[in-house]
Amino acid sequence: MAFGVDALFMEMHEDPDRTLPDGRPLSDGPNMLRIDDLPRLLRELRRHRGGGPPVSAERTPDVRKIAERVFRLEAEAILGLIPKLDARFERAVELLRGCSGRVIVDRHGQIGTDRTQDRRDTRVDGDAGVLPAPGGGRSRDLGMVARGDVVLALSNSGETDEVLAILPPLKRLGVPIVLLTGNPTSSLARQCEIVLDVSVAEEACPMNLAPTSSTTAALAAGDALALALLDLRGLRPEDYAALHPRGTLGWRALFRVAT
Repeated sequence: MAFGVDALFMEMHEDPDRTLPDGRPLSDGPNMLRIDDLPRLLRELRRHRGGGPPVSAERTPDVRKIAERVFRLEAEAILGLIPKLDARFERAVELLRGCSGRVIVDRHGQIGTDRTQDRRDTRVDGDAGVLPAPGGGRSRDLGMVARGDVVLALSNSGETDEVLAILPPLKRLGVPIVLLTGNPTSSLARQCEIVLDVSVAEEACPMNLAPTSSTTAALAAGDALALALLDLRGLRPEDYAALHPRGTLGWRALFRVAT
């Protein structure tokens, strides 16, 4: 008998040891309980269950354990990027550093549409980042692109139709593409100048479907690119304030309160 169940099925008989007229025993005779023993059995079951009402079949989820799992998997996703740092990352930083135009972030696909971090990343160090609308890639978006620009594309699968559709005009303009992807052998990756692998072992979604760990990894990779550029360009607090003249960060960069 296992406890924790919400229903119990038992075969009972007033005389389990009784034989049939032809001398054969009852089919489940040895496994049956006597009906007379039922009251005692029910009392014993209720005692083990505390005598309370029937337990609901739906268990209340342990939200702390859910949160712990999310934090652990997303932290592992970021730490998993460290062994992937190689010359490609350095090339991406140099390409962005040498950009004479704008760094244009194309955020189609799950990685792109779930997070807007890269808008910040392309602005924090002075680059004029442009963020096309999700589902874009249309003529009005491509009109923003010019020679001298660099495109930073994000696509977890590397097979996002919207991104693949804008490759021909970007190629005609000679605009290089830096791709953050979870699939470095994808159709998109094969056509980009620099590919950064931001793949993760597992999404934090319990069904391993919703982009969670993968978006966190892409966000961290965007931070790494932006802050590497910030350091290389020697951005000072007053430069930061000039980029954020009316914001709290700008004021914090310029003023210190004496204590």
